Amino acid sequence: MVLARPFLLAGTDVTIAQFRKFVAGTGYRTEAEVLGTGNSAATKKAAPQDKNEFTWRSPGFAQREDTAVSQVSWNDAVVFCNWLSKQEKRSPCYRRDAEKGWVLDARAKGYRLPSEAQWEFACRAGTTTQYHFGDQYQSLSKYAWFNFKSGSNPVRTAGSKLPNAFGLYDMHGNLGEWCQDYYDPKFYRLSESGNPAGPSSGSRRVIRGGDWWTNAVRCRSAFRGYGDQVTRSDDLGFRLSRMP
Repeated sequence: MVLARPFLLAGTDVTIAQFRKFVAGTGYRTEAEVLGTGNSAATKKAAPQDKNEFTWRSPGFAQREDTAVSQVSWNDAVVFCNWLSKQEKRSPCYRRDAEKGWVLDARAKGYRLPSEAQWEFACRAGTTTQYHFGDQYQSLSKYAWFNFKSGSNPVRTAGSKLPNAFGLYDMHGNLGEWCQDYYDPKFYRLSESGNPAGPSSGSRRVIRGGDWWTNAVRCRSAFRGYGDQVTRSDDLGFRLSRMP
């Protein structure tokens, strides 16, 4: 896959410490805090309707400041992107539209969620194998937190496993990662572009990378997940992208 435009991808997912600074500076309340119904795979239950039992502060397990933040929706993630863009005096990538919700300005120089094509390109790091390190799933534990069975802290310190050839950590496992694109089961496979921008509309967003509870198959470089953009769970976070 050849991408038409260069981009930079963060080495790790956004952490608790980074998200806490954002909340402290803005007073922002995530959708899990406002609307409730966060999900916790660690405790194997969902919060009752309109209850905010599970949030980024208390996702369902103990966490540290260098843990990747979870229980954030796609919408929460783009608000964080705009905040960080403004902090660094970069032009925000997202604007709020009364009918369409958050709309991406792909020409802006600020932070954004990666497109699905960008994410896979970065994950593969020049490879065409099942994983960025090869085809043998037996080696996955060197690079990924996955297939969690027991213990109290399923989401681990961001960047605590081996990176890929691009120096990116946790592209497999730990947390699933929100992507910019709407999900369409056929679009990505049939697109002729080397850098497809994804469908122009949809009801769900792409999630990539697998996570701490899933199996090796779902951690593959090519595996495609999805969720409603208001979804929040303790196995889902996000990674930042921007133009150089």
